[in-house]
Amino acid sequence: EADTRARVARQASRSARRLIADWIIDNSGSRLDLAHEVARAWRWMQTLPHV
Repeated sequence: EADTRARVARQASRSARRLIADWIIDNSGSRLDLAHEVARAWRWMQTLPHV
């Protein structure tokens, strides 16, 4: 358990992750809302150049 707590403590905060994120999927709504969010994110990802 101590190892798990240490790993969690080393993770970036939510606000730090939001600052560097290209896209954030909001899953606070209904399942249908989430499906729309995921579809929008997928369409956006498909426009990115392949690396």
